[in-house]
Amino acid sequence: MKNIVLILFVLFVTICSGQSKLDSLFERLNQTTTDSVKQQLCYRIILESSSISVDSGYNQAKRFIHLNIEENNLKLLASNVRALFDLYYQNGDRDNILKLCRKYAAYFKERDYTIGFFQMNFLLAAHFQSLADYKTSSKYYTEIINAADDQVSSERAAKSSCYNKRAVSHIMGGRYLKATSDLDSSLFLVDTTDLSSVIGIYGGYSQLYMELGEKEKALEYLKKGIEASDRYEYNMFKIKTRHSMSNFYLKYENYSKSEKYALEGMTFINEGEEYLKVIFSRLLCDIYIKSNQIGKAEIQYGEFLKMAKKLNMEEQIAYAQYISGKIFINRKDFKNALNECKKSWGYYKDKSTPKPNVFVCECLVDSYEGVGEYELALTYYKKQSSYQEEISNADKVQEALRQNYLLDLKQKEEVFKTKRLNSERLNKQKLKLKNQLILGISVFSILLIALIFVIAKNRQRKREIINSTEKTKAQEKFSQQLLKSQEDEKVRISRELHDSVGQDLILIKSKAQIDNHKELEVNISTVLNRVREITQGLHPFVLEQFGLTTALKKLINLIDVNTDIFITEEIEDIDNLLSKQQELDVYRIVQELTNNIIKHSDSPSAVIFAKKEADFILISVKDYGKGFDWNGKSTADNSLGMKTMQERAKILKADLNIDSKLGKGTTIYLKIPINNA
Repeated sequence: MKNIVLILFVLFVTICSGQSKLDSLFERLNQTTTDSVKQQLCYRIILESSSISVDSGYNQAKRFIHLNIEENNLKLLASNVRALFDLYYQNGDRDNILKLCRKYAAYFKERDYTIGFFQMNFLLAAHFQSLADYKTSSKYYTEIINAADDQVSSERAAKSSCYNKRAVSHIMGGRYLKATSDLDSSLFLVDTTDLSSVIGIYGGYSQLYMELGEKEKALEYLKKGIEASDRYEYNMFKIKTRHSMSNFYLKYENYSKSEKYALEGMTFINEGEEYLKVIFSRLLCDIYIKSNQIGKAEIQYGEFLKMAKKLNMEEQIAYAQYISGKIFINRKDFKNALNECKKSWGYYKDKSTPKPNVFVCECLVDSYEGVGEYELALTYYKKQSSYQEEISNADKVQEALRQNYLLDLKQKEEVFKTKRLNSERLNKQKLKLKNQLILGISVFSILLIALIFVIAKNRQRKREIINSTEKTKAQEKFSQQLLKSQEDEKVRISRELHDSVGQDLILIKSKAQIDNHKELEVNISTVLNRVREITQGLHPFVLEQFGLTTALKKLINLIDVNTDIFITEEIEDIDNLLSKQQELDVYRIVQELTNNIIKHSDSPSAVIFAKKEADFILISVKDYGKGFDWNGKSTADNSLGMKTMQERAKILKADLNIDSKLGKGTTIYLKIPINNA
């Protein structure tokens, strides 16, 4: 009687304590207006309700879902559907999982809520993956991959995640080349600042290399996962990475390290996440049993069984009973061992779980043998052998798939080696031709500069006889004429190259095609492309056709493609703000600045900004190279290119400012008034 009263009292205190936590969580939920905080609070309320009873958790999740539908809050709805999915999953309610996910996949698709639709398909894929139905699982992941838009960041992230998850399905199905391809695709798409996705990809690589028996590579990616999780704010990823590392060391029988990571993972589990404690308790039981630490196993078993029963997790309870049986066998208490193993077998006997079935049958064999029932011991030994044969056959298939993967990999390595050698040979030919072109262009440039210099000197002598006021005006006029004459000459040369040399090259190329001279045809194509680049450099036809914005972006793209400099741009629409001549002047200034970066800066990267602000266009060009002493006597101050830029800036009535220090790069700012257009 006293025991019954005590049990009722403990139950009453537990319910009151749970209710108090729920009241506090509901109060916080009613006060917050942020969806992300609401998501976390709703999830915690559902978990807290489920700790009172499974039905209580189900009902609370359904109430939230009904409320989200009424308020048309699709983001919160998707989150609460996920919480209900987790409850169904923990309790093995597979029928309701399918109904729930299919219902809301259709619901979100009807309302064009792409992320919600992806989440439901993702849950369905994960569900079938847990059932070892990798074909169906891959189908749902593929549906998301095909529907996702790479240009939308959230959909790109979902696509990356699905590649990663589909890779796991390929690994489990022995399709290692496909798994490698999917993991590489996932890593290509992932935002490296999205640590949760990066951690998942590292986990995929570690699982792949474990299956392939490459222990060191698997360990390398597990360590990367832990390092990334330690930089992440949420504990869940710290928990998952420690669990994976503990399993890794358990597989390779390093029990001390396996225990260390399991205990470390448990320290990150929050209050209310009892199902995670169950998972880690089971892992610790396995560690202690396999390392023959029976005392620790017995203590951990008690915690494991208590939490599994609290959450009504049937499979975990059955596994705990198997652990209990192992402990009793170790203590030679075969009668109690038999009772525990029978309970465990009552769950596993109808399940397609070869490994747990082997463990439980082994316990039953030892127990029946211990109590002297040898016929039953033999019966379960036969069952054990049958399950072991099933596992052995699966392992043989897995090994055959692994060997096939290694053979395919070797063949691909040979193909890639041949392609690399061909590419190197072609690059040498291109380099030789490029050097010849550079020499020709250099000679042409020297002659052009000499011509410009002679013209400039003649103009200068004429300006000496003009008074100070007229001198200033004449100087501006001269600059305009000089630049125009340069542009006219460039246009003429550009057209001559295009109409004469370009056409001749096209005719020669056609002749090479007819005569089937493949190498000559390739070389002529390269020369023709270079002539086109020179033509574009002499006169930017794209500026005339598409405007200043597109011309600048095209210029930057050509530099990025054809040089080793990593150059980026943030150029807003600045078309139709200046006259055609002013746009040409701006283009030539930026062109000269980028040429200086390529020739003189030794910079690994550069960035160009352009935007409209009030009545001005602001342009800045920044490199991270060796810089120069602009405040002192500098050759840059006397360079023709720099003077030409300054002259163009004067014509534009623009401010040209240079900020450069030795060893710290150079930034040049150009501020152009729009009202001069």
